Amino acid sequence: MQAVLTSKMRRFAAAASIFIPRTAHNYRKGNPSAANTLLFRTNFSTNPNPPNVVATTNPTQLQNLLLEKSKMGFDKLDDALSLFHQMARTQPLPSLVHFNRLLTAVAKMKEYSTVLSLHKEIRELGIPTDECTSIVLMNCFRGVLEGLVGNQEFGEAVEVLRLMQDQGMVPGVDAYGIVLNGMCKAGKIEDARKLFGTALAEGLRPNVEMYTYMVRELCKADLLDEAEELLVQMEKDGCPPDVVAYGMVINGMCKAGRIEDARKLFGTALAEGLKPNVEMYTYMVMELCKADLLDEGEELLVQMEKDGCPPDAVTYNIIVRAFIEKGVRHKVMTLLEEMIERSFPPDASTMSKLVDCLTAEGEGLK
Repeated sequence: MQAVLTSKMRRFAAAASIFIPRTAHNYRKGNPSAANTLLFRTNFSTNPNPPNVVATTNPTQLQNLLLEKSKMGFDKLDDALSLFHQMARTQPLPSLVHFNRLLTAVAKMKEYSTVLSLHKEIRELGIPTDECTSIVLMNCFRGVLEGLVGNQEFGEAVEVLRLMQDQGMVPGVDAYGIVLNGMCKAGKIEDARKLFGTALAEGLRPNVEMYTYMVRELCKADLLDEAEELLVQMEKDGCPPDVVAYGMVINGMCKAGRIEDARKLFGTALAEGLKPNVEMYTYMVMELCKADLLDEGEELLVQMEKDGCPPDAVTYNIIVRAFIEKGVRHKVMTLLEEMIERSFPPDASTMSKLVDCLTAEGEGLK
C-alpha cells in the first residue's frame, strides 16, 4: 500500500499536468468513456468493483447525493470519482460550492493527490476557485509534502513546492517548514540551506520560530558563522532574534572554544536591546569562568542586577566554585556573604570544594 501511495505522489509531482487537460476536454466533448478511462488509468482508482454511486443526470438529485456523501463520506474512492464524472457531464455545471464539497470529502479520505488532480480538472472546466477551495488545496499540498518527506523524497517535495506556485498558491512557512524540517532531520543541511535561501529570495518571510529552527540546525552542524549571519538577516527582515536564537549561537561558539566571538555576540545582543534571561546570563558566567575570565564573570553579575535579572543560586555557585579553584579567598568570602544574604545555600559541589580547600595541608585559600 505504501508503495502505491509513493507512486501516486511521484506521478503527481512529476506529471499530473499531462493527463488532466485531456480529461477535462473529454468531459466537455461529452466523451465520458475516454475521460473515465484516462482518469482511472492514473491509478487513483484501486477498486475493481463497480462504484457504489447511483447514476443520475438530474442536477437536483446530483446535488442532494453530493450533500449526503460530503456529510457521510464515501465508502470507496471510486464512488467519489464516479460522482465527479457525473458532475462534470451535468449541464449547466454544478456550482463551485458543490465541487468544494466533493473535494473536501475526498480530502477527508487522505487522498490528497487525487484532490489536487481533480482541482486541475475543475479549473479546465472553467470553474473558478474561492477561499474555501484554497484552504482544501493547501491542506492537501501539506499532506502530499508530509508523505514525500516521510519517505525522504526531498527532490519530489521541492517539485511540489514549485507546483504550488504554478497553480497560483504561495508556499508559506508551513509548507517550507515541512520540507526543511525533514531535510535537517535527515542530515541534509546543505540542501536545507539552499532551499531556505531560495525561499527567502522568492519573498518568503519566515517567522521567528522558523528562523530559530534553522539557526539551531546550523549550530548542530557547526556552521556557526552561517548561523550568526542568519541572526543578522532576522534583524533585517524585521524579525529580531530572541534569547533562544542568540543563546544557541553563543552556546555553539563556547563549545567550539570561540569564547571571544561569543563575548562579542553577547555584547551585540545587549546593544540590540535583548534582555537575556537568568539562564543565558548564567551560561555566559559559566563560560567566562571556564576561560579563566573570572573578573568578567563577576562583572556580569553586576550587569544582571542592573538589567533587573538578578543572579540566582546556580549563578552564584558557579562563580564561587571558580574562585575557590583559583584560591582567591577574599572573592570567595564576599560572594558567600552575598549568597547568605539572598538565602542561596552553597550546593553539594561548592561545599565539597570548600571543605577540600580548607582541610588540605599546605593549600587552601590565600
